[in-house]
Amino acid sequence: MTDTDEPDWYLQEWAELSGKRQADLASELGLLKNHAHRIWHSKQPYRRDIVNAVAKWLQIRPYELLMPPEEALQLRQLRESAMAIAAGLGRNSASPLRASTKPGVAPSLR
Repeated sequence: MTDTDEPDWYLQEWAELSGKRQADLASELGLLKNHAHRIWHSKQPYRRDIVNAVAKWLQIRPYELLMPPEEALQLRQLRESAMAIAAGLGRNSASPLRASTKPGVAPSLR
């Protein structure tokens, strides 16, 4: 934990959301119980290999472990919405913006 009492990562919150426990972390990742305990309770500094293994175990992206699940899920939804909008725009051969015939006038949406 940091000086602010905020967790360095949100392993326990993500595990709870996934229905996983500390014992699952140990058994499914092949960790010794004391190593899993240190990881679970943020008593061991995490490294890239640990973050990647835990993220894969939880089926999330590694960076998502560094933020509360609610925030990460909102970002996923935002990204998916943006991708859907971009995909919809890509299907149209014409631009969604209508060019103005007057110089110096900004284009408008159709």
